[in-house]
Amino acid sequence: MEPLVSSRTSSFRTAKLIANKEVGSVVVRLMMAQNDIVMANEGLGEWTFTQDRRKLVRQIGGRLYYGRMLMAHVYEALKIVKGIQQNTKLMALVDACDPKTRTSFDAVAAFLTTPDFKMLGGIRNKTSFHYDPTLTVQALEQIDKKFPGHV
Repeated sequence: MEPLVSSRTSSFRTAKLIANKEVGSVVVRLMMAQNDIVMANEGLGEWTFTQDRRKLVRQIGGRLYYGRMLMAHVYEALKIVKGIQQNTKLMALVDACDPKTRTSFDAVAAFLTTPDFKMLGGIRNKTSFHYDPTLTVQALEQIDKKFPGHV
């Protein structure tokens, strides 16, 4: 019986990644995105099941925060996949991979055309990483319109 999860980890010397900066950039960014996704998921789990009395009063807020972070980091990883998909050189590397990797890539790439991918972008930009200068001004304008003279 094949295990449900199997590792297909590969190790490379930094020099090999530097030799092709475009590929090196994608590999490192995907590694960072994966790490961020794992950290956000662990945080979500911790806040979901906490029994720490100091956290219980903020449990809903903690869960919401880590849920938003998780979705935002998934969106960022998907944008990297989209970049690979739009680059013929990078797609040639994907095409040279084993069938399991290509099938996985195709499944993820198919998600990029769904309304859910667009929704993840909205969550990322409007609720997770809400530091966009345009969105900030829009929020201020909405507050000013709703509460004239707001301090």
